[in-house]
Amino acid sequence: MPTSLSQQLAARNTLDSARLATQKSIKNPPSFIYTPRHASNVSTADLHSLAVNAWEQLAAVDSWFEDHFKDILGEQAKGTDRTGLTQEENDKLGVLLDKTLRHLGKHMLLKPAGVVLEWLVRRFR
Repeated sequence: MPTSLSQQLAARNTLDSARLATQKSIKNPPSFIYTPRHASNVSTADLHSLAVNAWEQLAAVDSWFEDHFKDILGEQAKGTDRTGLTQEENDKLGVLLDKTLRHLGKHMLLKPAGVVLEWLVRRFR
């Protein structure tokens, strides 16, 4: 008979949690800035570090990025699993991602924008 704790942990385990824990499960993950072979060697933690740096570079050009760092690249964003969110939370995140993509669009010719886009695709799908 399963314990209460094991039931809670099982309920928390989502369809996407294994993918979010490591990108090694995908042999050749899709990537915007890397070749498939290189993308499979870039961990989510490494990509997060690169995206933080890129975000700071974009914030120097556009103040909108300064105000929204926590939502997109903060500690809580590293653990966000869209499959485990309620419909309302998912819709709110979708609106934020839409705004972020619109602001990134203005800067897509800059390399940092590509790195942030890579983070958004890999992290939030």
